Amino acid sequence: TVYRCRDLYLNRTVVIKLLKQELIDVEGKLERFQREGQALCRLRHDNIIALLSIGIAPGWQPYLVMPFFEGSTLAELIEQDGAIGLPRALEIFIQISQALS
Repeated sequence: TVYRCRDLYLNRTVVIKLLKQELIDVEGKLERFQREGQALCRLRHDNIIALLSIGIAPGWQPYLVMPFFEGSTLAELIEQDGAIGLPRALEIFIQISQALS
């Protein structure tokens, strides 16, 4: 579950991603969530979101804190427009490829 939040100390908007309580005991879910955090903290690229913090909330609920970015997801862009044109698709593909490389 992802929440948009306000960091009161640093006066900025962030997102907090929580692993749902009911998924903590599902085999592999906690380890996958932890690997996501470990991978994000090692990656540095303009097209990959940065990890600001990782921890365990009260009740043993793991969380990740990341910067908030205004905008649409790729799925939302496609849903809004019905399809995206080739120039825009290539632009997105190049950005994803650069981040993966």
